[in-house]
Amino acid sequence: MVAHAQATESERDFGTFVNPDDDREARAFRGSFSGYERSAFFLSPGVGQPYIEIAHGLALDDDEDGRAVAAVDVDGDGDLDLAVLSVQSLRLFLNPSPPRHFVRVRLQASKGDPLALGAQVKVEAGGRAQLAPVRLTEGFHTQVQPELHFGLGDAAGVDAIEVRWPGGRVQRFGPAPADRLLVLRDDAEAPEVRAIPAWPPGTGPTITRGALDAPVETLEGARVPVAPRGRPAVVNFWAPWCKACERELPALVRLAQDLGPDVRFVGVSLEREDKAGVQAFAARHGVPYPTPLATEEAVAAFFGPGAEVTLPVTFVFGPDGVIRRAFHREVTAEEVRSVLGTLATAPAPEDFIELADRAHGLGQADEERALLAKALAAAPDDPVTLTDVAERLMRLRDPEQARAILEDGVKRRPAVPELWAVLGAARGARGDLPGAEAAIKQALALAPRNPVALNSEGMLFMMRGQNAEAADRFRAAIDADPLYPLPRANLQHVESLLPP
Repeated sequence: MVAHAQATESERDFGTFVNPDDDREARAFRGSFSGYERSAFFLSPGVGQPYIEIAHGLALDDDEDGRAVAAVDVDGDGDLDLAVLSVQSLRLFLNPSPPRHFVRVRLQASKGDPLALGAQVKVEAGGRAQLAPVRLTEGFHTQVQPELHFGLGDAAGVDAIEVRWPGGRVQRFGPAPADRLLVLRDDAEAPEVRAIPAWPPGTGPTITRGALDAPVETLEGARVPVAPRGRPAVVNFWAPWCKACERELPALVRLAQDLGPDVRFVGVSLEREDKAGVQAFAARHGVPYPTPLATEEAVAAFFGPGAEVTLPVTFVFGPDGVIRRAFHREVTAEEVRSVLGTLATAPAPEDFIELADRAHGLGQADEERALLAKALAAAPDDPVTLTDVAERLMRLRDPEQARAILEDGVKRRPAVPELWAVLGAARGARGDLPGAEAAIKQALALAPRNPVALNSEGMLFMMRGQNAEAADRFRAAIDADPLYPLPRANLQHVESLLPP
């Protein structure tokens, strides 16, 4: 905060943007203005579906004070990477996703602003249209490239591109190839197609994954692998003179004691000369796991050749020896336990549901059905899973299977109103309106303001042509749960059927 205040008061001329005193204080600052809040990263599983927060799983949830983030294809491989600037550091996260088709668009105007800022570009490909404006800023303190990136999925080309130039003129281009940069000029009828330069092989950064078979040296002088495979492993790099290592060590010691032989813990010391000091430090803190000394090979395997290592660093490996998470900072026992928990258990039914939604968005119906079956197998008695699976089966035009699942569910869990409510919807989708009404009445008897039941009753009225009554029920469902999306969509539809 001091640095911010001094920056406001500092003397500046037209060529000065940073006070040197401010810069020194900012670089020396090691706290957090934002209370060490974790960064978030959201995945869209498909159009109309709620976003999923997955930063922890992708190791993007750092606790630094974020100031700017830009999506940019740094390595020229066609997908977007992330450049993230915080008060503490600048990070580059390379996107390792499998290649998909894309197109990049750059506008050039012959009059006025040559970048055509404010222009609207619509790309049509594979039966879908995407719209984006040309701009230079995005989010907070972030300058972006004026080029627009459009993901095309499996479409091997662009059908058409429509540009609404800043003056209002509309111009259409196309068709055009995918996986290229298209330069569109307002005084040309066809796009200029350019290749996108990529990093030459071997010139990009080395991405290290860590290797359990990398050699380390025991305090007795023997060379051994970091850890064998077969069980999850936690590998912590530390040193006796590292204060942050000493702060986090008690949590790792307790966790190792709690988990016992189910998880291997290894503390690799970067201090290699003072073996007695390493041994004394480990003994003083009651470290119950091996504390070998790092070798140059181990450092290169985990951090890259010639890397400067900032301690502490903790790696979590699965039983197969594949790294699952790396913490380049102090770590808590809860964080390590959370990662280990994903290794020791099967995927949760919610994970299968989310993957099924993603498959639906991609039009992969067979994959969607297989994932829904896995969700059901993972939690056959869970009412939430039963209703989630049934609703998605109805989305697949299979109300019969949805009905069978729910009727079995209400036999075992007759006091759950949501099961009755979705059963009513499934029966109604099969044309069994009396059966639907009976199930919905049972749901409302259990919970008169249940939003799922009110939405199902609205659908029943809509099937009977009673649109005004249906609209009332959808409004009541929205009142009961403003975040429930189905009644909002249903209300919008039924209101379009009502007389003006």
